[in-house]
Amino acid sequence: MNHHQSHQQLKTIKTAVYIIILILITIGIYKFMIATPLDPFQIKTDDHVKGNINSKVILIEYSDFECPACSAYSALTDKMMEKYQNDIQLIYRHYPLTSIHPYALLAAKTSEAASLQNKFWEMHDKLFAEQDLWSKMQQPQNRFESYAKELKLDLNKFLQDLAGNAVEQRVNEDIAIGDYLNLTGTPSFFLNGVKLKNPGNLDEFYSVLDAEIQKMNDK
Repeated sequence: MNHHQSHQQLKTIKTAVYIIILILITIGIYKFMIATPLDPFQIKTDDHVKGNINSKVILIEYSDFECPACSAYSALTDKMMEKYQNDIQLIYRHYPLTSIHPYALLAAKTSEAASLQNKFWEMHDKLFAEQDLWSKMQQPQNRFESYAKELKLDLNKFLQDLAGNAVEQRVNEDIAIGDYLNLTGTPSFFLNGVKLKNPGNLDEFYSVLDAEIQKMNDK
């Protein structure tokens, strides 16, 4: 091989390496764009929403079905929505803390499998209401199946969906947003994009919401 051929070969290798690097960078950027929402406070088409879907006051809750504090706050948000159902949107998003709650991901997937039969909120309420029971079990899936029966879900479809990729992918979408927001625990609340210090009681919740409703009405 003469000097010219060697130089040409080296040039070809360098070009190929540059192309490979460029492809890898492009793939990395694409994956980042998919995994990271452009606006974590934008309502997604598959978000779980309660209240007035036209309201400009949006409260997003990141929660974990196995988290005792989340269960306590679920009771608070239920009361809160009785008062503010016409004034705000409450959005539930999953953020299972799997390092300390071994069944949190399965519970989240269970709620999503129920959601595919339009029973997300019913399963949500059931999972929190009976958290003390199923969270202490060795294998809670049988209990979750009994909840599906109680809610009159098509059990075969429920089990297929629970075992499928779609429900886990749906939960992972929420987790990706929570990771992007650097969440450190649950529940975490964001009111129109601002992270709240978790209210200690209903009156504190009411005070924060009243102020935000007034602010949006004044715009």
